[in-house]
Formats: sequence, structure tokens, C-alpha cells
Amino acid sequence: MLESIRYYRKLVACFGWTFFCWGVWLSALALTGFSNRRSRALRRPIVRMWGTGVLWCMGARIVTEGVPPKPPYFIVSNHLSHVDVFLIASQLGCVFVARANMQHWPILGKIASTSQQIFIDRSSGRDSLRVMDLITDALDKGDGVHVFAESTCSRGVDVRDFKPSLFELAARNAIPIHCAAVSYATPEGAPAAADSVAWWRAEPLADHLARLLRLKSFTATVRFAPGPVSGGDRKALAQAAHEQVSALFTPIEQGVLEELKDRRQRTSR
Repeated sequence: MLESIRYYRKLVACFGWTFFCWGVWLSALALTGFSNRRSRALRRPIVRMWGTGVLWCMGARIVTEGVPPKPPYFIVSNHLSHVDVFLIASQLGCVFVARANMQHWPILGKIASTSQQIFIDRSSGRDSLRVMDLITDALDKGDGVHVFAESTCSRGVDVRDFKPSLFELAARNAIPIHCAAVSYATPEGAPAAADSVAWWRAEPLADHLARLLRLKSFTATVRFAPGPVSGGDRKALAQAAHEQVSALFTPIEQGVLEELKDRRQRTSR
């Protein structure tokens, strides 16, 4: 009963804070006369405020190690959960390169579309060219741009290989790549982070949120590398960034949900 109350209280708080920040953003757009340059400068602190507030509503304790880069910058990290977006937003206020289908999410898709985020269709190789132009434009206008270089969430045992295509722009234009690693931990006695915070299974978002928001608390850690990597070959650059993120990454505690699923499958045969 207590966990159910906690879930609904946190869910309402997260959406309420998101709508409040969206209202602040739309007001900022109106006050700046929809000026692209001025609105971008205001968007960064609003995005940081949004990410910090959502994590607080979730009951997260934020731990930051290292110094975040100053814009403009191009930064990559590993990917464990949608919670990563709030964590990175709280520190950087950056522009995210997100999956194209996120535009169609109820409510959140509309908010992301009006806050100057970049969407990529990962199933289309041609779309990378369009996205590279948008990233270049964002960097030229003084923004920081973040990419989840694994292109999907992992279960948190290690860092998956980075996609070299995402590094083409940086290699071609000698743009240094900053690196960060995200990790999560839950209190003793609570479900493991891989079962509750990470979202790597093929399951609906609602099911994942049901476990995440029932947690009393959790720790969200982001570590920034001391310096960027650079190079003219996209594969070598992707490998160098992967090595740096892997060195920063702390594997998360694995859980029992996958084990129980396998056990049920064996029993049903």
C-alpha cells in the first residue's frame, strides 16, 4: 500500500514539475520574441532545473564527479535508462540527440519537440547526414550536444561498443569529444539497480516506471572525463571514447528479474 502511494505521488510530482518547466520555457520563448539565440541561452538553465527537479521528485541523490565541459561541446556517454536524460540534463542543460520515435510519445514528445532537441532515425543511414547538419548548427550557436553512443540501453554490466557513424562529424571537423559515464545504486534491501532503475528489457515504459517510482530512493552518479579525445578517423575516435567511458563506468548491481524469467521459461517447457 505504501509503495503504491509512493508511486502515484512521485508520478504526479514528476509530471507536474515537467509541465511547470515547460511553461517557464514557453514563457521564455515569448519574452525573447522567439529569438533563437536568446532562447537558447535561457533554455540551458531551464533544462538543468527540469532535470534536477525530476530527479528530486523520484527520490534520487545526485553525485557528480569531475568537471562538466563548458559549451559549446560534443559529449558522449553510456546509456542505462531514461533516467540518464534527467541526470545529464541536470548537469549540462544540453541538446540531446534522441530517437526519432520519441517525438510521438504522449506529452513528452511534444515537450521535447518544442525545446530544440535533435531527433535521429537510427534505422536510416541517410538520416545521419541531416542530423550532422543540426548538430553543427547547435554547436555553432553555442550549445552543448549530447549523444548516447551505444544507441541503446545496456543492462549495466559493461559499456557496449560505440557506433562509429555517430563520430563522423567530430572526425571530419576535428571536434573534440568529451566523455561521461552514468551509473546507479539502490539502498540495501531495495531491488537491484538493474531491476529498478535501468530500462534495458523489452518491456513497456509503464512497467519500468512502476518499479522505479516505488523505490524509496536511489543514487544517480555521473562522472566526467578530465579531458576530451580527438582524432581524424571515426572508428578510432569511437574506440578512444569507448575506452574513456569504460574507465569511468561503475557496473550496476544486477538483479533477479531476468533469472526468474528464464526459470519460468524452463519450467513451461
